[in-house]
Amino acid sequence: MHASDVLGRVRDKITLVGVLAPGYSLKVAGAGEEIGEIKRRRENLPPVESVLNLAQFERMAKGVLGADSRAWKFYSSYADDGASKSLV
Repeated sequence: MHASDVLGRVRDKITLVGVLAPGYSLKVAGAGEEIGEIKRRRENLPPVESVLNLAQFERMAKGVLGADSRAWKFYSSYADDGASKSLV
C-alpha cells in the first residue's frame, strides 16, 4: 500500500518497458522454499512479550524475513510520509 499521491509524484519517472504476451504468467522462483524458511524462522522467535522496543522488533522482523529479501527491503525502505528508515 502506498499513499494516494505516490503515483502523481513519480509519474515522470515511470517507464513502460513492454507488455506481457497473451497467456503469459509471472512466476516467483523459489517462493515456496522462501515461505517455508520464513515459517521456520518465525517458530524460533522469542515471545512477543519479551520485546522491549521497536529496534528489537525490527531486528527480529529482519531476521525472519531475511536481510536480502524483497519483503524486508519493501517494509524497511519507504513509509507513507516518504521518509526512508535508517538501517543502522
